[in-house]
Amino acid sequence: MLRQQEGAETSTAAITTAKSITPNILVKSYSQLVIHISNTSANALTNLIMEARFTPNGTWYTVLTGSDWGTIAGILRGVQGGLNTLAGGANGMAQIDLFPFHEIRFQATAGSAAETTVVHRMRE
Repeated sequence: MLRQQEGAETSTAAITTAKSITPNILVKSYSQLVIHISNTSANALTNLIMEARFTPNGTWYTVLTGSDWGTIAGILRGVQGGLNTLAGGANGMAQIDLFPFHEIRFQATAGSAAETTVVHRMRE
């Protein structure tokens, strides 16, 4: 059984170009991440990217992008909503395996100003 992290972390971001929508998330001993993204504006959020690094000072690598969000495979264990293009006012969710990452972060793009609220919860 997975033990859930106490509480959930919430971050908000105003997006106009490619920008991080979460702070860097330290993986620690957690094995899964559930992330909920709420696009609270009328403008679409596009090109959601998950980046990860394997060591504390390592290089950031893109591990999920584009059509990856539409296929349950590899580290992506579940998805709800169109995360690659999240319409204005829409919500999306993903469950992601974190092994063997040290740290992860998410970025997205919006052609016009968009606001997002992101809630993530880690599981062991």
